[in-house]
Amino acid sequence: MSDLADFSLTEAVDAIRDRKVSSLELLDACFAQIQLTGEELNAFIWLDYEGARKFARKADEALEKGNS
Repeated sequence: MSDLADFSLTEAVDAIRDRKVSSLELLDACFAQIQLTGEELNAFIWLDYEGARKFARKADEALEKGNS
């Protein structure tokens, strides 16, 4: 599988829907990429890591229950 942080939105949605990757895994890959390049790009003022991870876990739970 290619680097998750490089997925297009469509590729990310398909991978999550097809359970090739979880929402939390994709989020963590994106956060890792932000940590690598964020300061250089100066594109982010504030990131809510914990809030985003909580939301991703809830999204994964909903998918497990059959909700998309």
